Amino acid sequence: MKKLISVAVILMSCVTVSFAQEEEAHSDVEFSYVGGAIEVEEGPEGFVFEAEFGEDLFANFASEPGIASEIEEGAGINAGDIIGFNVLDRLFYWDGSQVVSAGDTTVTIDAAGGSADVVVSATSGTQLSDFAAPANLLGQAADDGDFHVDPGFTISDGAPAGGYGLVLSLSSDNAGGIADSEPFGIFLNFGLEEEMFEAGVEAFGASVPEPSSILFLVIGVVGLGAMRRKR
Repeated sequence: MKKLISVAVILMSCVTVSFAQEEEAHSDVEFSYVGGAIEVEEGPEGFVFEAEFGEDLFANFASEPGIASEIEEGAGINAGDIIGFNVLDRLFYWDGSQVVSAGDTTVTIDAAGGSADVVVSATSGTQLSDFAAPANLLGQAADDGDFHVDPGFTISDGAPAGGYGLVLSLSSDNAGGIADSEPFGIFLNFGLEEEMFEAGVEAFGASVPEPSSILFLVIGVVGLGAMRRKR
């Protein structure tokens, strides 16, 4: 039986290599079920979704981008389906000249449904959703299949100015066996001017593995874990 998750809970959470240059600071990560899998719709910046820390009166907090599959946008999923997120890599940092690991800085993604908030760091690596435990949950679709959550991201105190990149995918608890989405990126601006931040978006998109490479690595890790459990 699916665990009930209140979509009224206030969430304070949320790569491939293609993107387009736009003035918008962020846009929602919109998705739907297509061909038995979660399909993320390409946004204004391609599959790298931008956001800004400090837009909600708190300098170290960002409430965008939202994660949505909305009826009014011609999408929507099955009533009551639960959506989770997977962190597929470490936290990346754009220092104005190159993309590197994020040092001591962390970004925390708020989670719902009794699952603990997820801390992403330079060494945290892969963190997958789990609908039984639970772990890394975003929320539950309404009775009409409408889904919209504004996860929150909090950057740790003392973080240096720069761009911070996450590589994520989405999962569903749907009993029909809905496959995970392809990886996508979220790139968060912490104190950079627009021109420098956009340069970071480009560098971030160019420095991470292709989606198929990330998925291959994740499948390998999961497969090794399954083999160990059987032994």
